[in-house]
Amino acid sequence: MDKCAAFESILYIAFKENHTKEMAEIHDNEEHTFSEHHKIRMQSLFKTVRRKEILITIYSVIKRVAAVIIIAMATLFGVLLTNADVYASIRHAVINWQFISPS
Repeated sequence: MDKCAAFESILYIAFKENHTKEMAEIHDNEEHTFSEHHKIRMQSLFKTVRRKEILITIYSVIKRVAAVIIIAMATLFGVLLTNADVYASIRHAVINWQFISPS
């Protein structure tokens, strides 16, 4: 074992012991009580986070629904183009820019 690895092992053990000692001291202390102002602000913060999470979920659902509607409309338009009368009408409208056919 080289010097660097031995030093790292000793340092790791020292850090682990120090961490255990400090955690024991923290748990021995009495519980901390928060002020009412702090509790109200934390509740407000939690509500804000919950609202944001709900909105993100709603927006993702709306995006999926919009994508499905667009795909369905594109498919329907493609199916309509297989009809000769519809294809001729659309071709005429696009080429001549006349959207109202004269009767």
